[in-house]
Amino acid sequence: MKLLGKQAQKMPLEIGVFILLFFCALQNIFLNEVVSPEAFMFTNIFALIGISLGLLGSSIVIVGVDFIIIAVSAFLLFFQPVVMVMSLKVFYIFSIPMYSFLAYEISQSILVRKHLVSGKEDIIRYLKNTDPITGLRSKASFVKKYEQFANSLDIRQLDDKRQLALSMYQIDFFEQYVYQDEEASKEVLKSIAESLIYTRYPEELIFHISDGVFVVLSTIHQSEEELMTWQKMNGITTTQLSQIPYKNDEGTHDITIKKGEIVLLPDEALTQEKVLSKLYRQTEADLSAEYIV
Repeated sequence: MKLLGKQAQKMPLEIGVFILLFFCALQNIFLNEVVSPEAFMFTNIFALIGISLGLLGSSIVIVGVDFIIIAVSAFLLFFQPVVMVMSLKVFYIFSIPMYSFLAYEISQSILVRKHLVSGKEDIIRYLKNTDPITGLRSKASFVKKYEQFANSLDIRQLDDKRQLALSMYQIDFFEQYVYQDEEASKEVLKSIAESLIYTRYPEELIFHISDGVFVVLSTIHQSEEELMTWQKMNGITTTQLSQIPYKNDEGTHDITIKKGEIVLLPDEALTQEKVLSKLYRQTEADLSAEYIV
């Protein structure tokens, strides 16, 4: 990013192209009737060589080649019996280096614009797939990743007996929290996101698909032991999230987390809408300790 910032402060593309065309036109105007047709042709060939060198070469290559050209040109024009006006000799010596420098600046401006365009695409993709409050993956990202994982497991089910496991954690009465204090509700979401990141395994994907609803996507092997480990981890996660306090001007109290979980076999063709619908029904049916009399 620092390199991109430095390049952005250099010569703009339009100005560089204008200067390059201006020098080419000025050169042809002044040398049109001053030199012979052969010298005039070689002048434009030198300009073409310099422009090609600047557009295609790196900075180190350009500097090295320009030094060699200046040294060889100076030797041939000043130390050999070449009859030519002094100003024209100087022009021929520095013609290729001048054009190569201008063309290099233009190539760098083009590169900067290319990076900016690709950077905008990355930013748009990031904003689409990332929740702005928690920094977790969004619902759009969940749809994409769910389809990707489901297709991958379906293709590899013959040699890799794995299954897709999803767990949902929903803050009960989250709309009331938002109504009471929106900023406090955002802090709760950030705390839950941080807790999920440090509680769950690194290979698991975590999503914030809507206000107060989080989904963890995992892949587990088809064994009773790993299934029990996953369910135990879900219970620990629920307990930890339930201990996150909601703080506002009226006081502080813990939140209630409702949990839902589902395990899909590779041959189960469920869309992400059906999976989320099942998880929502499970969370609504989940009996938290708060409701047990």
